[in-house]
Amino acid sequence: MNKNFTIFCLILILLVPIVLSTSVIKLNLSEMTSKSDYIGKGIVEKKYSQLEDNKIYTYTVIKVDKSYKGSNKKVVVKTLGGTVDDILMKVAGQAQFNENDEVLMFLEKKKENIASVSKNLGVSSYEAKSISEYEIVGFSQGKFSIKEENGKKIVRNDETFELSLVTDDGIVKNGFKSIPLDEFEKQIYANLVYEEKPNFFQAIKNLISRIFHF
Repeated sequence: MNKNFTIFCLILILLVPIVLSTSVIKLNLSEMTSKSDYIGKGIVEKKYSQLEDNKIYTYTVIKVDKSYKGSNKKVVVKTLGGTVDDILMKVAGQAQFNENDEVLMFLEKKKENIASVSKNLGVSSYEAKSISEYEIVGFSQGKFSIKEENGKKIVRNDETFELSLVTDDGIVKNGFKSIPLDEFEKQIYANLVYEEKPNFFQAIKNLISRIFHF
């Protein structure tokens, strides 16, 4: 492994207690919905970390069981940080995935397929052509964990406590509270409907313009 990279990672690890947060623009649910190419939930199947351009990136395979925006059977999420050999690279506020966890994600597409990493993820070259690579919208703001409490599924936003969320009024900490999954889904659908309305009205406006033009 590159000696300079090893030194860099060791310094980064030492700095972790000092750098307690990462600053990102705070997004509300409407903004995350609009920015997302795909929204869905599923189970974490596998993850793999590798060295790229002197940084460690982790690729996580998620088997989708429900899509809200878009349609996928599987997605691969790429995040900055991870462990390669004995080297740990940790980024404050970055989303973390554990195998068999149930998650709900707001994702932005980065690549059409995962051909370059398919072998390491245990995905056939044929299947890799139909699986896209994504990044989480809003750093870790777009990744939610689903846990069962008292027989009911609850949605939580686990990693954003390390984020400094930038707003017009200054910097705030995570304000997301746990919410029942079914209620969160209703909010997602409501925002999707709202997102589609301007397009519908714009289509009517364009149609009227064409009629009067002729």
